[in-house]
Amino acid sequence: MSVCKVCGAENDGSNKFCISCGSPLETEAPREGAPVNNAEHQAQYQPPQPPQYQYAPAAPEVKEEKKPEKGAISVLGFIGLFILFSIPVVGLVFAIVWACGVTENKTLVNYARAWLILWAIALVIAIVASVIIAVVVIPNYKHLWPEIERILREIVH
Repeated sequence: MSVCKVCGAENDGSNKFCISCGSPLETEAPREGAPVNNAEHQAQYQPPQPPQYQYAPAAPEVKEEKKPEKGAISVLGFIGLFILFSIPVVGLVFAIVWACGVTENKTLVNYARAWLILWAIALVIAIVASVIIAVVVIPNYKHLWPEIERILREIVH
């Protein structure tokens, strides 16, 4: 038995390296002239084995089923919402209220938000078109204003 000077572990006398830390062990020097059987020494050497750890088996993946969204809107529901939102003041009020998330139905909230965004885009386009008409078209037809005023006076009287 030999003791490792690095870690202090006891090793078999035939080992050249410590089985615990792998550092070389001091061995007796072979006698001069004595044949050294390297194959025998190599067969006896066993490298240190890494510790075996017990791992818990991986848990199988559990796929959660997608539940249908609460209160999904049918095709007829969308047609009804389209008609409701088309009513000038009432539709705007409902769209604003639902777009603010008063209801828990995400489909209804998203539809109301999309409706308001589309109306905002349409409003911007209408304003731009009105400005273009006011700046470009009307000044080119100034010679028609007297005739338009005459027709309006006849209608009023």
